[in-house]
Amino acid sequence: MEFNELVLEASDILDTVENYQWRLGELSNEVVKTYGYKALEDFSKQIERVGGVRRSPSSLRMYAYIWKASNTLGLPKDILFSACQSVVFSRDPTKYAKMAQEGASGTEIRKQIYEDKCQN
Repeated sequence: MEFNELVLEASDILDTVENYQWRLGELSNEVVKTYGYKALEDFSKQIERVGGVRRSPSSLRMYAYIWKASNTLGLPKDILFSACQSVVFSRDPTKYAKMAQEGASGTEIRKQIYEDKCQN
């Protein structure tokens, strides 16, 4: 396989991962909003039964929480879901959300969170 083909495939995989995390968070949030947190256990079991892939109720809860908090904080959708996770669970989510809104990358935000954590 040529280098460019490898790059394209890797890019597709990463795009799929990011989109699945955002979408799974949105779907899990909808389950919670409509049926309550306890429904995530059944949702988890049904996902595994239908698709063959397991996501624990606690993972689904985390995806839902990050999705909801990211929207509440106004985090842009073009930064990595994992960077949003770092922001949401940081000591000052509003500060880092503002950085994201002003164009900072997920890497820059994570670095600032780490530096702030080490200073405290």
